Amino acid sequence: MSDTLIELLREEAERRSAETFSAPSPADVRRAAGRRRRATVGAGASMVVLIGAGVAVASVSDRVSRPAAEPTPSVASDPEAAAKQKAKSLLDAVALPPGAAEVPVAPTRRLQHPSMTFGRPWDRVVREARFWTVAGDIDAITDYFRSSVQHGVASEGGGDVREPGVASSDIFFGDLLITVARVDGTTVGIRADAQIPWTPARLPSERVPDDISSIEIRYYVGSVEAPLALRSVSGAEAQHLAGLVNALPIVVMQGGAIRGLCMGGLLQTRLTFISDTATFIITWPGQCGSSAVTIDGRPQPMLRVSDELRHAVEALLSRPTQTP
Repeated sequence: MSDTLIELLREEAERRSAETFSAPSPADVRRAAGRRRRATVGAGASMVVLIGAGVAVASVSDRVSRPAAEPTPSVASDPEAAAKQKAKSLLDAVALPPGAAEVPVAPTRRLQHPSMTFGRPWDRVVREARFWTVAGDIDAITDYFRSSVQHGVASEGGGDVREPGVASSDIFFGDLLITVARVDGTTVGIRADAQIPWTPARLPSERVPDDISSIEIRYYVGSVEAPLALRSVSGAEAQHLAGLVNALPIVVMQGGAIRGLCMGGLLQTRLTFISDTATFIITWPGQCGSSAVTIDGRPQPMLRVSDELRHAVEALLSRPTQTP
């Protein structure tokens, strides 16, 4: 029944997407609300009502029985130290052109600062740099780096500046940025920047409150007010989901881009944790790994959704409710 109902939900979402190519209008929702399709599930199980605009499922509090995937690994005990070690390792392993010699400071004004910095407002980023000089032509040195492999990563692009009195190039290798600039007619300067984002453990104020009374789960397309599936959970079930959400790590940006993001289509899953302390809402699209979070309407750092949480929610939405 679990797989069948989830498939029905997805088929209904795809049908609506194909018909409208946009979120349903209020008129669509009103028309859909008038179409009902009933199916009796399992001996001793209550009836699940599949509606054109949603599935109404009664409240439950029994434990999730569906096997879950391995939980997301815990955050390192000292992520800042790990980031510093990674930065040092990247810089120690820079593959340099023959004859390059390390220097203590930037050999030219053009290399005094990184040409690009990474990080979001809530990221902490370890930034380390080293400098070298080498005899040669800037175009030849640029070509050397663009054809090189740094810490197992091939060049991911970059840019060039060639203007009177200024000649420099940037080459990206994930978390490593190489910048070369002309020092004089016979010398080229090299700057290597390792920029490693890291995230601390989530603050208590960023977590689901301890005093949650219930959780509302909505699975919807376009309008959250017209869900394809709706369920409310409380008690041990709610505490279980709260624990899974509190274990999620903040989405970490890598190599200048936030990894794990995707559009996810029109399907959305939303969990609303209700308590006397605060209202915590987490929403994620489709099978995406990243989620949007608000606490009392205030945006919070994005969290990476684990397979364990996703499977637990799908099991709740698709399992038939039990009659008293």
